[in-house]
Amino acid sequence: MARDDREGQVARTRANGTATPAAPIVARVTDAAAHAQFFLSGTWNFRDLGGLRTEDGRTVQPGIVFRSAQLADLDSDGQQSLLTLGITDVFDLRSAAETVKAGADRLPEGVALHEVPFHLDDDEAAPHEAPRLDSADRAHNFLATAYEEFPTLPGAHLAIADLLTTLANADTRALWHCAAGKDRAGWTAITLLHAIEVREEDIIADFLRSNDGIAPLRAMVSARYGEQANLSDQLLGVDEDYYRRAMKTVQDQYGGMPEYLDTIGIDSDVLRRLRDRLLD
Repeated sequence: MARDDREGQVARTRANGTATPAAPIVARVTDAAAHAQFFLSGTWNFRDLGGLRTEDGRTVQPGIVFRSAQLADLDSDGQQSLLTLGITDVFDLRSAAETVKAGADRLPEGVALHEVPFHLDDDEAAPHEAPRLDSADRAHNFLATAYEEFPTLPGAHLAIADLLTTLANADTRALWHCAAGKDRAGWTAITLLHAIEVREEDIIADFLRSNDGIAPLRAMVSARYGEQANLSDQLLGVDEDYYRRAMKTVQDQYGGMPEYLDTIGIDSDVLRRLRDRLLD
């Protein structure tokens, strides 16, 4: 599904009343289940979830829900792209300690920032920043365990509930991110997409697209930690098994996704408004 004319030069009016011509977005969101990631200057692993298909044949509208890696290095072009896309709210899932270490989000004026850490413990590190693990299996198991815990985290409940209720309101266009944009942002996307009844095959396909972000993540981790960095694909990427582990926790501890959503405070009215808002 192609984006409309938003790719062209658009004028956004800032709070001071001056209209600023927006830079063109570099690439379009194309087809539903197989659209490519597109560029946002100053970050990576950025994509629009528009076009994903639901069980009843509808699609997620493009231009409303986005995910990415951290925005601490977002440059002026990237900030202008957020305005061109009309993004109104950004949800930062990182811990306070991560924000201090890597930097706060650099957002354009007028975009609301929601600081909603998955881990309420301030010194929690990002999953991909694990100590060096001596085998691919250990790296895989480390992340799989993290995914098993995601559905149980009180901070994750608060973050996801804030995102979903904000999106249920009219005229909200949201982007959420963690550090690498793959694990905490991935579970957030999974939960949202299940809430609006996207096909599981499309949910998994979007989740696995974060593997296209391994190269820039490896470069960032290597630059920050040098020889101490854990640069394995198992830690820097994602695997369908991680998805399955998280969903097993949802089933075992809550009874299924509907019960999980109810537990975190997403009631039937929010779900109805969310589906009406996001689906064609």
